[in-house]
Amino acid sequence: MINSNTTKVLYFISVFVFLILVDILLSNFLVQNMQHGLVFNSPVLRLTYLENTGAAFNIMHDAREALIIFSASAITLLFVYVFQNLRNMTGNNLFWIG
Repeated sequence: MINSNTTKVLYFISVFVFLILVDILLSNFLVQNMQHGLVFNSPVLRLTYLENTGAAFNIMHDAREALIIFSASAITLLFVYVFQNLRNMTGNNLFWIG
């Protein structure tokens, strides 16, 4: 059980950084392999290389700066929320928020 605030902060930041690193590494691996013609096709999952320069479903096409500002703002608000409500959060909550 995670009790102290310092431990909760370290746990939250560790989970957050770990998930970001996994996302970056997996994304880079898939992009590198799929650009060279790798097609993953199975009865359950099919991956095909496609570039999307916008958000979901190509919303805000080529608006990279606006998406960066929006993402940075959302992450900042998430951190503010977590740190303000740290006393009431369990380790499980921090993991799923991270």
